[in-house]
Amino acid sequence: MSSQIPRHIGIIMDGNGRWARRHGRPASFGHRAGVRAIKRVLQACEDLGVHALSIYAFSTENWTRPRAEVRALMRLFHETMQREIDEMHRRGVRIVVSGRRDELSPRMRERIEDAMARTANNRNG
Repeated sequence: MSSQIPRHIGIIMDGNGRWARRHGRPASFGHRAGVRAIKRVLQACEDLGVHALSIYAFSTENWTRPRAEVRALMRLFHETMQREIDEMHRRGVRIVVSGRRDELSPRMRERIEDAMARTANNRNG
């Protein structure tokens, strides 16, 4: 059997909030745990030579969640992008955000555009 490494891996972020609630914690605890897991996955992809990692993190259906949960998710996404962008750029990671952004706040859209512009010429990811 071959031990080939895939060039592209896709992950659907689903169940972090349910996992947290099952363990008596707020959904935001699970969402933050999901961010930490993605950081570990990104490192593993780099170590193994995986060229692209796609993360499906927020669907249009997520807008129907309780308002406080959506706000917490948006805040987490914004904080994570802000905190990690320099490191991702240094590591040569290219960030591409796909999908509809029209319902995101102007501040969030600006953060996304900045991250994509800063990493546009990178080749890892």
